Amino acid sequence: MMPMPIAATLSCARAKPTTARPAAPAPAAKLACLAADDKLAPGETWVQASITGSQFEGRYEWDGERVRPYITGRAYMTADSTLLIDAQDPFAWGI
Repeated sequence: MMPMPIAATLSCARAKPTTARPAAPAPAAKLACLAADDKLAPGETWVQASITGSQFEGRYEWDGERVRPYITGRAYMTADSTLLIDAQDPFAWGI
């Protein structure tokens, strides 16, 4: 499986997010924090495992001041949902 760049959804210290992707935000955010805290070197592999046994392997590269994470692994769809938005709700799209 080819690594896919996925952005961290949060930034830690000097690590700033790159472009957003809908998959694997937790490993991407963790990589950004590890990079910002100098606890993981660029290119070094970090493994995140879940209680169900799934694993994601990640590494990152600095892109200027931004962290560009690369994550590989496999995830399964666990739900398919339909959101019903009330047009009268003043907070329908958030605050």
